[in-house]
Order: sequence, then C-alpha cells, then structure tokens
Amino acid sequence: MKVLIVSRSFYPSIGGIETISMNLAGEFVKLGHEVSILTDPRPIAEEKRNRFPFKIVSSKKFFDWVAEFRRMDVAICMNVSAPALFASWISGTKLLIVHQNTLNQRTAYKRVVVPFFSRLLKSRLIHFFPNVACSKFVASKLPVPAKVIPNFYDDSVFKSGNRSRSSDFVFCGRLNEAKGVDVALSALGQVAKTVPDVRMTIVGDGPERGALEELAASLSLTNNVKFEGFVSGEALSTLLNDHSCMLVPSRWEEAFGIVALEGIACCDLVIARDIGGLPEAVGSCGEIVDGRVESWAKAMLQVATDRRAGHAIRTQPTEEIRKCHLAKHGRTGVALQYMEALQEVLSGVFLKSLER
Repeated sequence: MKVLIVSRSFYPSIGGIETISMNLAGEFVKLGHEVSILTDPRPIAEEKRNRFPFKIVSSKKFFDWVAEFRRMDVAICMNVSAPALFASWISGTKLLIVHQNTLNQRTAYKRVVVPFFSRLLKSRLIHFFPNVACSKFVASKLPVPAKVIPNFYDDSVFKSGNRSRSSDFVFCGRLNEAKGVDVALSALGQVAKTVPDVRMTIVGDGPERGALEELAASLSLTNNVKFEGFVSGEALSTLLNDHSCMLVPSRWEEAFGIVALEGIACCDLVIARDIGGLPEAVGSCGEIVDGRVESWAKAMLQVATDRRAGHAIRTQPTEEIRKCHLAKHGRTGVALQYMEALQEVLSGVFLKSLER
C-alpha cells in the first residue's frame, strides 16, 4: 500500500505531532508499505533528508499536493488541514483525519483563540471524512463520530533500566506557563519542609526557565532542584530511570500526553493533572490530582516519605499493570491499528466499524 502522511509541521521541528508522524511512517515502512510525508517547506539538508526510509515532500503549492495525493493509495492527515482535504477531493484519494488536538484547544486558565471562521470551516469539513482521535477526551470534543487509536511512545528507547533511583521527581517538557512547572515547584517547597533532602530534576527549556529558576531560589530550593536543559533519546531514558516519579502538572488540556508513557516506562509511577487526555495516558500507573498546590504537595510527600521508608510507594503500579498498560501503546501495535483503519477507509466500511 502507498500511504501519504500529511504533517504540516515536521523535522527538523520538534514536537508531538512531528514525532508521531515520523515514527508512524517508519513503522509503516517496516510493515512493507511505501510512505511519503507531505509537509510545509522547511530547510532540510539533503543528506539528512536521505536518512529517512520514506520520501519527504516539502511544498506549499496546492497542485504539488494534489499530484502527491494522486500518486498514493490512501492518506492520513494529522489534524485538520483544509488544503489536504481539498487535495483529497480533487485527487480522489481517500483520506483519514487524525485529531491530535481538539478543534479549539483550551487550557485550565485561558482559551486559545482560534478564528471563528477557521473553526467553523474545520468543524463542517470533517463531516465528509472518516476520523480518528488520539484519546477518548479528544473524541468527546468532536462533532462527528471518531475511532480512538491511542498515541504511542518509542518503546525501543524508553524502558526500565536502573531501579536504584538516585532522585525523587522529574519533569520533562517545554518550560512555559501551560506546563504548570511552577505548581510542582511550589509543592516541592512544601514537601521540603518535611523531607529536606527531596530532589527534583527539570528537563527541558523554554521562555519560563528564568522565572522558574527565580521561583526555586525564592523557595530555598536551589540545592533541591536541578535544571537539566534539553535532553532526548537514550540519554533521556537513562535520566528518567534515575528518578522515582515523573510529574506532569499541565494547565493545558493535553490531548493525550506521550511524556506520561515515557515516565511509566522508566520511573516507578507518574503524578499527573486531572484534565484532558492525561488520565487516559496514565491509566492505573500513577496518581491523578487537581491543580491545587496542596494536592500536589500531598501526593509528592507520599512518594518522598515512602521512598525513604524503604517500601513500595502507595500509588506505584505492579509490574503486571505497568506492562499491560504500556503494551497498548507500543509503536508496532498502534501502527497496526492505523493500518486496519486505513484498510477500512479503502474498503468503505470505516463508519460501519464505529457502530460495532
């Protein structure tokens, strides 16, 4: 099968959709399919472009898009892209829309303004195409029925290693207001009053780094918190394995939360916010809390005191529960679910399969 994946943002950009598109394309190639990535123009050195086992087509010319659609058997569009939907219509190539976000994303503290006309157009166009959502949360926000195919993590990289755990907590993500790192730091300040040697590592970078460093200093946490900067791949897996608990304190309604899967694979447990798709990503492999600093401090204190008492953390999952949850989110397994959906799209039974 010839599969086109439309991802308006792609390598060398770094992000969830870029990673999902790249890994999904790689899995399709492993399964014996021809794959192309269709993306907006971006500078990619030819030698780096050739490192991928699939073709990358970078263009903003609509008829280049139509030509690439015509060359393929079926297409996947990551989030709603009007040019891709119109290219599908003109070319006659069937297309599956994969919703990695809601049509109008929202945080717990402010609404991201999506132009009304754009939101209205997208909400109308998706009625004419089969739809997949990355979580039940996203599916519940769509005006059309959607099959839920969960996101996956890189299970070849993120896995259990060192279980000695030299530190307590780790956050991994972009350092901006939406990620709620300030809540975790404020909670850590309360925990430190009871457990003075509590430790936390902050992995990532962003516009709030300076403010977060100042907050840590104002809470007298300079010796308790380490700002690691950007880390990825095997180095990140190794670092996560040194920590007992991953924190995901997002204010943003994450559509899913792949980072939580990486934490489950490498740490003892995850503590995450009770919004968006995060509860689905965490499952029974950690604790879900609200956005209050007091709630985070209570959950974190339990982890820190249990560790120092030398017994299993109260909310830590068993290995059987952990393996069962992660098995649903492996790259190959999720790719096979997508291939089944694409076969249903081609045979015209996709909507019937939603009724089963």
